[in-house]
Amino acid sequence: MKINQKLRPFVILGIVFVVLLAAYIGLKAYNTKVAEEETASSEAETIYLTKQGTTKKVSYTNGTKTMTFSLRDDTWMEASATSTELSSSSVSSIASYFGKLTATRKLTTNLEELSAYGLDDPAYKVSVTNKKVKTQTILIGNALADGSYYAMLEGESAIYVIATGFESYLTFDLNSFVASPTIPTMSSDNVNSIEQVKADGTTTKLKEETESSSTSSSTSSSTETTTSSTEESTPYETATTALASLVSYGSVNYQPSASELTTYGLDKAHRTTYTVNYLDDNETEKSFTFYVGTTSSTEGYQYVQFTDSVVVYQISESTATSLAEAITASK
Repeated sequence: MKINQKLRPFVILGIVFVVLLAAYIGLKAYNTKVAEEETASSEAETIYLTKQGTTKKVSYTNGTKTMTFSLRDDTWMEASATSTELSSSSVSSIASYFGKLTATRKLTTNLEELSAYGLDDPAYKVSVTNKKVKTQTILIGNALADGSYYAMLEGESAIYVIATGFESYLTFDLNSFVASPTIPTMSSDNVNSIEQVKADGTTTKLKEETESSSTSSSTSSSTETTTSSTEESTPYETATTALASLVSYGSVNYQPSASELTTYGLDKAHRTTYTVNYLDDNETEKSFTFYVGTTSSTEGYQYVQFTDSVVVYQISESTATSLAEAITASK
């Protein structure tokens, strides 16, 4: 069959395109295979102390303090404070790290007594349990000159060397794991009112000034109705600006006692209560309550509690001061 001379270039281009496409597909498949083989080779060369899969429980101790976290219904809890909401990402990172712990090398010959490696009385013990309830306990002993550490699995004889950095995961202050409070977005665009109730019961309610209430009586003089471009913010604007910057700066005490609340100025006899009525993203009216106490022992902060939580947090002292001063100025 003869090909029309006019169509010949297009036919040739089509054949070239098909050849190039086939070559591209073949090269891509080859590269994928090579990458998979390299990954498999790298995986085979990696030395694992633990390879737990999904870790459901992690516990660690330094001989003095012990932390035990368990995963229940996708929520991590600590054994000593099961009612405290924790940051899932913080605990998950620990579980993932020790659930698949790698070593830089494995010592199998000419091993000395465990005491030579600090493994007879380890500095740390870390236990990880997977969803099949299989538990492995890592013993971590002495440090080497390069900063790495000796380690072994409890019940086994092999000794490993693990890189430094694991220490950053072994935090013994539960406040570091407490979840941040949920603070709604609040500004002059959605806040309807702010109510302050002092410890003595004095109540002040601040609302957005309407046009009729904020505008003085009209006069015929143009000079009297002229508004300065440098006019100061109203108490409402100052208060809502403070609310817009309301941010928690970490947990101070996740389980405060009655006497500790008094120290923080957050007991009912001393705290100042703020209730903000605002509109959420769906234009539904909501209220948000928080309690402000005394100045924190950490400079620049103030103690605070948020409704439905016993946890004591910190907020910026300047935010708390601006809000209080705006309420006072509105009187």
